[in-house]
Amino acid sequence: MRISSHIFLLGLLMLVGAGCGKTSPSPIDPPTNHEKEIAQQGTTPNEYSRLVFGAKSWSKPGPVALVFRILGKDGGDLKEQDLKIVHEKPVHLLLVRDDMTQFQHLHPTYQTVEGNGRWVAETIIPEQGIYHVYVDISPEKEEPVVLKTVLQLVGPARTKAFPSPTSDTSVTTDGIRTALTAPSPIVTGQSTRLIFSLTENGQPVKNIDPYLGAFGHVVILRHNAPEDFLHVHPVTQTKPTDGKVEFETTFKTKGRYTLYAQFAANESVQTFPITIDVGEGAVPSMQDMHQNH
Repeated sequence: MRISSHIFLLGLLMLVGAGCGKTSPSPIDPPTNHEKEIAQQGTTPNEYSRLVFGAKSWSKPGPVALVFRILGKDGGDLKEQDLKIVHEKPVHLLLVRDDMTQFQHLHPTYQTVEGNGRWVAETIIPEQGIYHVYVDISPEKEEPVVLKTVLQLVGPARTKAFPSPTSDTSVTTDGIRTALTAPSPIVTGQSTRLIFSLTENGQPVKNIDPYLGAFGHVVILRHNAPEDFLHVHPVTQTKPTDGKVEFETTFKTKGRYTLYAQFAANESVQTFPITIDVGEGAVPSMQDMHQNH
């Protein structure tokens, strides 16, 4: 599937297999408590009611305005001044079709809508289906959190077609090939190093710039389990000259996952979806547990 790059009004559209418009280099943000906490954080049921959308369904594909409120734990509105700037933005909104074939990374802005303060992201929803929304924020007076809801583009939808792993765990977007190197097999309960190697015409991509304060971002979602959400930032802290960006995470549940890796490569932000399987890690025996004490 080939999808062209877009920057549409306020939202940065990132579809599966697509790049986005040009981006200028930005400095690397130092590691923060938010990064350490949110990199492994998922959603919990009590987070579902804190996003209040003006509309949650539309009747046809095309441009849409996502207009919504973010509520704090006390039920009050979280405005721009109530949120920390993390990776250059106060709000990161991920919009993912439920079969993992559409992915967007948007950055809503706080605006006045009909006299009321609202968060707004304008984008394009290209086809019918159910879309999961993840809103990644770090409130000034609360812990970092990922809030979640569901949107729908009603009407006849194509049959769901979840992506499958490829033998070489690689994908090519706009001429840039990204290959994932990871332990084989990948299993739960173990710290897992994920190395993404970017090449063009067989040569390492040397022009990898910071994007949103880091040399890459990876969103990890388990198939048919929208509550399993990871947003991981790289351990790579200096400009890579070999085309490789490294991440580290721990998978808690076995299953099939799609990883949406995003990099600013050759002056263009690109999204690289790669699907993997994660097996069950070994359960430590009672003897092993006693030896570790």
